[in-house]
Amino acid sequence: MLFIRGDRTVNNFYVSSNNTILRSKGTLLTGTVGPFSVSPDHYQSVGNPYACLIDFTKITKDAGVDDKFYTWDPYLFGTYGYGVYQTLSSTNDWNPLP
Repeated sequence: MLFIRGDRTVNNFYVSSNNTILRSKGTLLTGTVGPFSVSPDHYQSVGNPYACLIDFTKITKDAGVDDKFYTWDPYLFGTYGYGVYQTLSSTNDWNPLP
């Protein structure tokens, strides 16, 4: 996750944000990411090194791993007004359609 509120003069939450320009360079990653495992009763952070969506219907899990995902939502207010984690789960009628 990248959290930018302005140029390098903005160094805490209490300073007003300002405009800045971000530039990226390097090669865009492509190819296949190898498998990873998630054990029951554990949390697993899954990064996305590509500029693309994640198809949650393609994730393979052990039988004891719930269909529950936590994602950062910058549009919800949260403690400091910068977003919160949301729980996406089949128990709250979330259907991961690609």
